[in-house]
Amino acid sequence: MKYLYLFLFLFFFSNNSFSQDAYLLPAVDTAPVIGTCDDSKDTKDCFNAKLNDHIQANLDIRKTLHATGKAYVQFKVSADGQVQDVKVRAEDSKHRKEAKRVIKMLKIKEPATLNGEKVAVLHSLPITFRTVNHNSMEEYLSSEDFQKNIEKSLGRQETERLGVIKFEELKFPPEYQECVSMPDNKECFRKMTNEKLRAHLQKEIPKIKSGTEIKYFFEVNKQGKTLNVIAIASGKRMTQIVKDALENLKFESPAKDEQGNPVKTEFAGSLIF
Repeated sequence: MKYLYLFLFLFFFSNNSFSQDAYLLPAVDTAPVIGTCDDSKDTKDCFNAKLNDHIQANLDIRKTLHATGKAYVQFKVSADGQVQDVKVRAEDSKHRKEAKRVIKMLKIKEPATLNGEKVAVLHSLPITFRTVNHNSMEEYLSSEDFQKNIEKSLGRQETERLGVIKFEELKFPPEYQECVSMPDNKECFRKMTNEKLRAHLQKEIPKIKSGTEIKYFFEVNKQGKTLNVIAIASGKRMTQIVKDALENLKFESPAKDEQGNPVKTEFAGSLIF
């Protein structure tokens, strides 16, 4: 891991991106807090795990399946817990834009500390974008831009989707029973969606190969019902199992706007075993 930090540090330092007032993650006592982990988990391991969860949950799969590649990201978490100075290097402009968008969405609960003092941290990581073997996709998916495939599969144009509120723009997301009393309903929604999907898959397919990646998209209507599910997985059977699991998600309430009125929303996510 230390060699990866060194490589990424030098990679950005060569472009004069290094911030003089920030420490690298290995140098601090406690890492910034994104979400809660088991008490036995090292804070830096927890930071990396929660950062990975955030990236998986928020990458827009409609914008990332057109080409394989990597985006090298560097950002600073300030001493007051703000994500700043997000810099991205990537050959593909869509990868570069999407990686920057996802990192800028990151919410920090507590900054890093060193010797009992709050300090800024400079962190770097690669984000991998993968294409999918189109022979294993559902029939309505093709090798074209995934956004167009979603519109095609749903049988409508982007202009007809004005009533659909994007998940990241929601005030109140659809609510699982497990999330009713949680302070961060969006984080809970992402976590519970993946947990429910993982549990269903492991029940149906006990031995899933490590590294197996699943991408999915669905909408939740004003009545709290899941519809228009799109799943990309390894083989037709797993794809169908993913669809079945997502189509049967149960919510205590649908998404709502600031006035508490039900709204229709869409959500895209991914899960890696």
